[in-house]
Amino acid sequence: MKFFRAGLLSALIVFPTALLATTLGPYIGVGVGLATGPNQTLIDPNDLTGSGGSITGFNKDTYGLITRSLLAGNLFAGYNITHYFGVEGSYTVISKQKVTDFAGAVTTSNGGFDGGLISSIFALSGVGYFPLEKMDFFAKLGLAFLNSNFSLHDPNGAIFVNAGNYHTSHGVFGVVYGAGLLYHFLPQWAGRVEFDRVSAFSDNKIGNLSYNQAAIGINYALG
Repeated sequence: MKFFRAGLLSALIVFPTALLATTLGPYIGVGVGLATGPNQTLIDPNDLTGSGGSITGFNKDTYGLITRSLLAGNLFAGYNITHYFGVEGSYTVISKQKVTDFAGAVTTSNGGFDGGLISSIFALSGVGYFPLEKMDFFAKLGLAFLNSNFSLHDPNGAIFVNAGNYHTSHGVFGVVYGAGLLYHFLPQWAGRVEFDRVSAFSDNKIGNLSYNQAAIGINYALG
């Protein structure tokens, strides 16, 4: 019985420690993935300086976009305060979404125009961990800032009163949330798989912004 009690006590002391794979302190990392974006965006033609407005005369015009198979690159750095909680900052660039149509009627083929939307995302998140011996499940929630650039080349005046090249950019705050898995293959190195979603709080100069991203990456613990 004494040996049983001693063994049980040892297990209670050692077992929780063995579970805590999460490294404490600072870390950095990089990731790549695929993203999906909005299937359309809303643009105020008055923000496209010199265009003379669009042929619709509306305050906001709808542009269709290619939504899938967008490439995304991520840089991130964080600090794990405990084995169960940390904070992380990240920067994500999403490849260009090409414009497919204007106002649901004029296409790039019959209108002779082209353009696209490029977005980059800064985010600051709280990260919660469920640590296992070699792996950590994690979930995060935070604040994002989306910086988007929209450009159009309309040489034939299919969209604007004045044919030409036009551009507008805008930043808006939003929410970021996601979940993933870390696998610790070396003391300071971990592989990373995650899924994130970013949604803008409001629609202003460039509207209807939201992105989903599935990514793989690698973490390096600096501590």
